This record gives sequence, structure tokens and C-alpha cells, in this order.
Amino acid sequence: MPELPEVETTVRGLQPLMEGQMIQKVTVRERRMRVPVPVDLEAIVSGQKVKTVWRRAKYALMDLANGFTVIVHLGMSGRLVEKPVVEPVAKHDHVIFHLGGSEVRFNDARRFGMVTVCETEVLKDHALFRNLGPEPLSRHFTPEDFHTRLQKRTAPIKNVLMDNSVVVGVGNIYANEALFRSKIHPERQACDVTYDEAVDLHMCVVAVLAEAIQAGGTTLRDYVQADGALGYFHEKFAVYDRTDLPCVTKDCASTIVKTVVGQRGTFYCPQCQPLKKSKAKKVTKVA
Repeated sequence: MPELPEVETTVRGLQPLMEGQMIQKVTVRERRMRVPVPVDLEAIVSGQKVKTVWRRAKYALMDLANGFTVIVHLGMSGRLVEKPVVEPVAKHDHVIFHLGGSEVRFNDARRFGMVTVCETEVLKDHALFRNLGPEPLSRHFTPEDFHTRLQKRTAPIKNVLMDNSVVVGVGNIYANEALFRSKIHPERQACDVTYDEAVDLHMCVVAVLAEAIQAGGTTLRDYVQADGALGYFHEKFAVYDRTDLPCVTKDCASTIVKTVVGQRGTFYCPQCQPLKKSKAKKVTKVA
């Protein structure tokens, strides 16, 4: 599934292409997505100038001149890619934004993605956004607030790190990598993470995401950038998808182990990330 770096990379590729340009028309070839494409999408978007293209969590957003925002989620296999108008439409090109000299096509083989629309002024109160936590690359994501949020959770730290109400966009790949860098076992209770450890984990989350964006994201299966290029962060994986391979830490004789945490494949080094016994007592749970 595309995570924050992949969506951010896609958005950065679309900004020079779409901002200030008019979407001449929209073609919807398939409405049966995870959330059905609205029947009025074409009428709302066609003929409108794109003011800004931006990202919130794992959503790509296009603010239009008429006061509406197009919301796109890539789902499991979705991609937003620029194509020349002369290129034949592919089987899974479900929504096409016609810009004149080129097109931006939303392609999604599994149809787990989403293309919908909302009035811009009420976007923050939309069900998709109202309960989201801070952006990890923004000033709102602070070590102090992060530690406070962790103290309220008894779930494994990896689950909490992927909880969008705590911090948005840290998906499975980057949670694994950040926990390895901070030497925290993925099954450790979040409330047991000390302040100093939270500061370190905060730094690792920010660093991993920034490095992944610089590398154009991670291409494992379907993801490509807006211009069709692949992402290369997988070349820097320390633990993700490296089961039984040697740990990259100097002088560590261990190999990477795979387990399942929160129904997601989880990778760690048992020597670098030992599981410490919980000292937690009763913690107030947050709904």
C-alpha cells in the first residue's frame, strides 16, 4: 500500500503539472471503487482551475477555484500518473483528468482506492480528516506531544505508530524501519516507551520518512511516481522484508526475524531490539 512518502512524492510530481491549470473535463470509466465515485464529480470538476495540489495523511488533494477539493486515496494499488493524450487508455484507468496537452490518470487494479469531492471550507470536518493526528513532517509533531500520546496507549508500539490519530501516514514499512533505528521492539507496550526513547523514535520517524521522500518512495509492486518513475527507498531497508538476512548493525551477529503484529508482517532484529518486560500498570485508554 502506498504510504506517506509515496503520496508526498506523487503530490510533488503533480504540483508543477496541475497547479494553475484548468481541468478541461473528467472522464469516469469505473465508479465501483472502495467508495463509489460521486455521480456529480464530472460536473463539479470539469472546467475548473486547480489552485493547489497538496497532501494530508495518505490523501492527495486538489483544491479547485470553485471552492471544492478533489480527494484521492491510492488504496492498495492505485497510482496517479501523467500520460500524453495520445497514449491508449489502460484497462484500470478508472478516472481521467484531462488537462489539454496531457492527462492525469487514476489507475487502480484492485479498486481499493478512492476519488471523491468535498467543499474545501468543510474539508477539515470531513469524516476522513476530523480525527487525524499531526503530520510527522510538520511543526505540530513534537517529541513532547508524541510521548504524551504514547503514554495513553497499552497496545504494541508498532500498532500505535501506525494509528493515524497519533501521527498520520506512518505505514507498515516505515514503522518497521523507524523502530529498528530507535532499537525499540515492535511488540513493546507504547506506554512503556520512556521520554528519551520517544524523542529518539520521533527523530527516527521523521528521518526515515524524509529519506524515503528523497528516494521517491518505495516501489515493491504497483507504486510509481507521477511521471512513471520507480521509488528506490527499498534499497535502504534495514529490516523490512529481510527475514533471515544478517542485521545491518556492525558487530551484530543476529538475523532479521519476521512476526505478525496487528495482522501486519513485522520485521526486527532480536539482538538490537530486545523486548523489555512491561512495567505498565493501569493506563487510561483513549477511544
